[in-house]
Amino acid sequence: ELYSTDGTVAGTQSHGLIAGVANSLLVGSPLLTFGSQLALLVSEQLWVSDGTGAGTVRVTGLPCDTIAQLNVLQGRLYFTAVGRQVPSGFELWSSDGTAAGTAIVAEVGPGAENGSPNNLVVSPQGLWLRAVQGLSNATGLYLCTGPQSLQLVGSLPPGTPPLFVPFGGGVLMTLPGPQVG
Repeated sequence: ELYSTDGTVAGTQSHGLIAGVANSLLVGSPLLTFGSQLALLVSEQLWVSDGTGAGTVRVTGLPCDTIAQLNVLQGRLYFTAVGRQVPSGFELWSSDGTAAGTAIVAEVGPGAENGSPNNLVVSPQGLWLRAVQGLSNATGLYLCTGPQSLQLVGSLPPGTPPLFVPFGGGVLMTLPGPQVG
């Protein structure tokens, strides 16, 4: 069920049940604003909403499955997913909230290989992420600045995945041990 509030008991109201969701919406799942809509993940599927139960629908016909790590950058949704029509492993995808407006940003892992993007963090510069660099299995730090722009910023040392936090104009990260370069 969707609720809104102005911070008071009297100002809290239900907008109704979301048809087809039942108990699949996980507590703590992201509910993100993009443009004049909301986006949410239910059972690894993308849903969009106008803020009402009746206006909350699953986006059908997407070219990808197993959606995770939902983020918003410049009014668009970004997430990790596996391609359905185009064989791909887990890669970074972008969407305007419709099936026709959803596409892979870039294929880091060639073919069915996984780029395994993770640790997605939005900063003023764009969307930062960690991914496996093609067949080398090396890990890279990437920056996405738009729906067709994914740039390798540099290699990351093997080991524990870094934690990314938006900081200043970029990202602050933790890395294992002393690092140079």
